[in-house]
Amino acid sequence: MAGPTDWGFIVSGFGVGTLAGGLFAIKINPRYPMRLAVMMVFAFPLVSLAMLLRSPLEVIVLAAFLVGFCDQIFSVLWYTTLQIKVAPAMMSRVSAYDHIGSIALAPLGLVAAGLMYEAYGYQTTLTATIILVVIPTALVFLVKDVRNMTNEEDSRADARADKQKR
Repeated sequence: MAGPTDWGFIVSGFGVGTLAGGLFAIKINPRYPMRLAVMMVFAFPLVSLAMLLRSPLEVIVLAAFLVGFCDQIFSVLWYTTLQIKVAPAMMSRVSAYDHIGSIALAPLGLVAAGLMYEAYGYQTTLTATIILVVIPTALVFLVKDVRNMTNEEDSRADARADKQKR
C-alpha cells in the first residue's frame, strides 16, 4: 500500500459500492429479507481477506466496492424489516439496542484491532476480523425465525388494526 492515495481509492470504492447497492436495493423485494440480509454480511470481510492475501490495489478496491454494495443492501433490508416487524410502541427501544450494538461499540472494536495489530501483527489481526464476522454470521442462520422471516407479516398493521378496534 502506498499510503493515503491508495486508501482514498479503497474508501472511494466502498462509497461507490454503497451508492450502487442502494440503487439495487430500491428494486428488490425479497420474500425472505433477513435471509438475504444475513447473506450480504458474508461479504463484509472481503477487504480484510484481500489485504491478508496481499492482493493488488485494484482487487482491494473491488473488494471495497462489493463490501459497500452488500452493506447497503443489508442496511436497507434491515431497516425496512425493522419498520415492518416491530410494533410502533417498541420501535425506540429496539432501535436503541440496535444502535448500541451497531454504532456505540464500533470504536471499541477499532481499539481492540489496533492493540491486536501491535501485539500480534497484521496477519493475525486480519484473520481474526474475518473469523469474527464469518462465524457469528453463520450462526445467525441457525435461528429459524430469522432464516424464515418473510416480509408478509406486518405487526405494525396488526397494531393499527388493534388500535382501531378500541
